[in-house]
Amino acid sequence: MRWLAADEAAAMIRRGVPAVYRLAHRHGWRRYVHQGRTYYDPRDVEHTVKGLTR
Repeated sequence: MRWLAADEAAAMIRRGVPAVYRLAHRHGWRRYVHQGRTYYDPRDVEHTVKGLTR
């Protein structure tokens, strides 16, 4: 599995990076930090996207 950087998640959900941070916090996305960058679990991003499109 390849984790997503905030800008990649933003492109996936078609929203800005600040929205990614808010959604990650609100929905409890799994994440890890490597060399100062935060990466998100793509399954969490996808699950949230499905909920936004309903």
